[in-house]
Amino acid sequence: MGDHSDPGSGEQRRVTPADNVTAPEEEFEMAAGPSVFISYSWDSDDHRTWVAALAERLRTDGINVRLDQWYMRPGDDIPTFMEVAVRESEFVVIICTPQFKTAADNRTGGVGYESQVLSGEVFALANGQKVIPVLRAGSWAEAAPSYALGRWYVDMSSERKADQGYTLLKQTLFGRFTGTDSTAPLTTAVTVGNRERRPVIIAHFLDHYVLELSGYGVSGPTFDRQTATEAALAFRVALLAADQVLVPAVSFFQSPLCRRIVTRFRPFFDMGIIKLVGDAYDWREFRLNRLQEYSPGSRQYDIYDGLRRVRGPLPALAGTDQNTTEALHEEWRSFASASAGTPRRAVDLARSLTGLPVEPVTIDVTDVVDVLGPAAFVGENIYPVLFARYDPVLLGRLSALVCSMFFRVMSRDHRATLMEDMTYIRGMRPATGATVLSYRTFLRALRLDEELWREVRRSEPLDLLRLQRDSRIDELCRESYRVSA
Repeated sequence: MGDHSDPGSGEQRRVTPADNVTAPEEEFEMAAGPSVFISYSWDSDDHRTWVAALAERLRTDGINVRLDQWYMRPGDDIPTFMEVAVRESEFVVIICTPQFKTAADNRTGGVGYESQVLSGEVFALANGQKVIPVLRAGSWAEAAPSYALGRWYVDMSSERKADQGYTLLKQTLFGRFTGTDSTAPLTTAVTVGNRERRPVIIAHFLDHYVLELSGYGVSGPTFDRQTATEAALAFRVALLAADQVLVPAVSFFQSPLCRRIVTRFRPFFDMGIIKLVGDAYDWREFRLNRLQEYSPGSRQYDIYDGLRRVRGPLPALAGTDQNTTEALHEEWRSFASASAGTPRRAVDLARSLTGLPVEPVTIDVTDVVDVLGPAAFVGENIYPVLFARYDPVLLGRLSALVCSMFFRVMSRDHRATLMEDMTYIRGMRPATGATVLSYRTFLRALRLDEELWREVRRSEPLDLLRLQRDSRIDELCRESYRVSA
């Protein structure tokens, strides 16, 4: 729902110079994630299903997984597959159960052969960190093969431990992966000092529609440079002030400015600190939704059709179970009902947005969602339904109102907050009572400390991550987070 419309609705927003879209395969060189082979025993159908679900989750998070269920076919040479998979993968995750231990220690079956190859590889290359044990069932003594008994393991032996264990597994894979800073401790991505956990921030200021409303791409090079500078600094502030930053997925692909700013911090994708947020749980579903939304031959259609050809994994996608259209309809109806449940009139809406009367069409504001359905959440669609005479100021403020509703819904859905009072964001207000980060308050206090100001502007990604734990940043956060009036 990141494009403020619903897949399949047929609605297409006009393209502006700010979009300046480029097909992903022409621009992206996404770094390949670590390669991982999963070794496990076929204890039961339920166990095989659990392993396949783990593999799929890792693959969705950007890890190149090899799993026998996906690659083996009748007639394939099993020993050759196992030997190649173990030797060519950067890591081997072993799923430890009592049955796995028996097979590995007795060198029986496929697990026994894999263990033989694996132990030979580890001892020959002195590469002990290649093996990452995961405890799935039983105690460690009951489930660990002899070659893994002295190793630190990831505990996923119960539902209660599964999520925490998965996070540790993923961070371990990426932390030891040569594409990241090998000198950083494994806890870098998940440890934030002794402070309390900070909110999640949605980077709505990088949304391509918000940028369009600001005038970016049509107001001249000076304005564009100022906007780009503020947006880049605001993204750094968000990374310092939040434990996770969510970026609208469609804006990542359709706005070169958004993509340029975000990919500067590509290591943070691997750590789960930056995620793209959209109306799907995996990139295949996201791509199909976008292809239904746009017409073949359009530049947007070509972007999402090109996702198949992107080399390397895409960043993690934070999906949603919520029907965003229904949530937006409810938000609009709540707004459209004045005090005592009286429907708000279009003429009153115009006065509240501009202070001037504009000739309305004869429907109530509440009726917009019934007239337009999924297409109700683009200002250009709503305007002619409510107003008879075109007024660019009113259209701009109506669009900002709709945009505010969209991000309020997204904030609730992801339990996230927004950053407010940026210079180029016009007319957008968070919900009353919502927690927000005051960009101006944070920036004013930051600039009083020249050394910290210089560090924030110049830090490389991993240095910025370490800076997040600085007590001075903690103090800035305490000053800058507040409840919206």
